[in-house]
Amino acid sequence: MASNVMNTKPNASTVVTSSAKAMSLPKRAYVTFLAGNGDDVKGVTGLAKGLRKVKSKYPLVVAVLPDVPEEHRKLLHDSECKVKEIEPVYPLKNQTPSVMASHDHIKYSKLRIWQFVEYSKMIYLEGDVQVYSNIDDLFDLNDGYIYAPRFPWPEFLKWPTEFGTPRPCCYFNASMFVFEPGASIFDDLLKTIASIPPIPLTEQVKQL
Repeated sequence: MASNVMNTKPNASTVVTSSAKAMSLPKRAYVTFLAGNGDDVKGVTGLAKGLRKVKSKYPLVVAVLPDVPEEHRKLLHDSECKVKEIEPVYPLKNQTPSVMASHDHIKYSKLRIWQFVEYSKMIYLEGDVQVYSNIDDLFDLNDGYIYAPRFPWPEFLKWPTEFGTPRPCCYFNASMFVFEPGASIFDDLLKTIASIPPIPLTEQVKQL
């Protein structure tokens, strides 16, 4: 009597084809940022838990500054995060130690995520963001653009005259955005922020 069981063992050509296909697939990941030894690690581990709960198929990469203690890094590893240490960014020539220790220094260091060129596309989520549904489909947005929530330019914030006119009608909230890493983009960002005067505008609406 002939067997009704199908032989599912792949042959050599199938293995090679599958391996080549896997290598050609775009590498994607969520990414967030962590600095210091405060309670922010709780938000990041909560974000990791939320992504798992909605069954995201992509990992969460955590860019950490050297001052993140080992016990916090262990919490990240235990939460199935990929921990990637980055060097601080001090782009301004006239920075003083007090400025380096400020929140601006942390914001500049976040630009390092553009150096994660091992990934073809990433979604940045601030550590205090939580997801309640699967947003993996955002990775399928057209390449070559940055996608982020758009907000009106606040009326109380004066647009610097040296930046020309008119002032922008809106800007984006950097607590969440879709982007494509690139070393040249990172270099251009550093050149730009080093060549313009600082303005009282942070990267998040809630800080205005």
